[in-house]
Amino acid sequence: MRKALLCALIALALLGCAAKKPLEPRSATFGPLKFTPPPISEKVLSGGAKVFLLEDHEIPLVRVFFSFRGGAVYDPPDLAGISSVTAMAWRSGGTLAHPAGELDDLLEDRAIDLGLSIGRQSGTVTLSALKEDLEAGLGFARELIFTPAFDEGRWKVAVKRAKSDILREEEDVEALAFREFRRAMYRGTPRGVTPTLKTVDAMKREDSIDYRERLVSDSGWVVGVAGDFDPARIMALLEENFGKLPGEGGSFQSLPPPPTPEPQIVVVPKKGKQATIVWGGLAPRIEDPLQAPCDMADFILGGGGFRSRLMRGIRSDGGLSYSVWSFYEPQK
Repeated sequence: MRKALLCALIALALLGCAAKKPLEPRSATFGPLKFTPPPISEKVLSGGAKVFLLEDHEIPLVRVFFSFRGGAVYDPPDLAGISSVTAMAWRSGGTLAHPAGELDDLLEDRAIDLGLSIGRQSGTVTLSALKEDLEAGLGFARELIFTPAFDEGRWKVAVKRAKSDILREEEDVEALAFREFRRAMYRGTPRGVTPTLKTVDAMKREDSIDYRERLVSDSGWVVGVAGDFDPARIMALLEENFGKLPGEGGSFQSLPPPPTPEPQIVVVPKKGKQATIVWGGLAPRIEDPLQAPCDMADFILGGGGFRSRLMRGIRSDGGLSYSVWSFYEPQK
């Protein structure tokens, strides 16, 4: 009886396998994608900063994101790299009420994650805290944004790190290739300016302090909150702690689109057996309707790892390169 039952199960399994045809991606059809976005409420602080609230009571955790316009493309040419140095010294330098080491200990004791970063066109302050520690976490975030200490020792460490990054870049073939690609692609515009040892050496601690002040008082801020919170309570806390954050860009306005560069070949001689080739051009901006199709095309071409066509054709099948990929980064 058991043998007969086993044979029947095997037969059913084989029939199931035989009935299932392999998917042919070139001819497959799919129904329309159904997506219902979660309900997000929008508020405004008294200073003008917009607030987006997304409630999720599944776990007692709250994440707060402060986003502001600023970054490398806004650095003065003679102080290129000041945004990066400022970000490192801003977060690591503690606050006037809590010096660097003390602030980190207080955050660690409560398992609060408080981060700060500044990229090419925008920056973020991120806070993650348990629901019960949210008020304390917002207080630490307020100190970091409005009253940072910019500890002189930590600021000097940030400068040394920036200079080390530049020196390492000269020895990293891939990093060097992308640096020169950016310079060539955006030549004559703020996007093409990159830090040098000269511009970093010219920086003073007061430059970072002034840069931070401009970001807080003369940039555009947006706040996002997601997690387990009471909307009325969180808005009261945000207004109390961050009500004066501005909502307009001030001196940090959106840059005009870069001009289309002339086709060119840039060769950077470097001793060694490894070479990096970077090829690219301007892509649609982040608001362009072509963004989603470009994301999909990039995934198929080279952004999908070992499943991508470039990786399969050049590395897996041809054995011509260890690494090959593509990426698409829409910008404002």
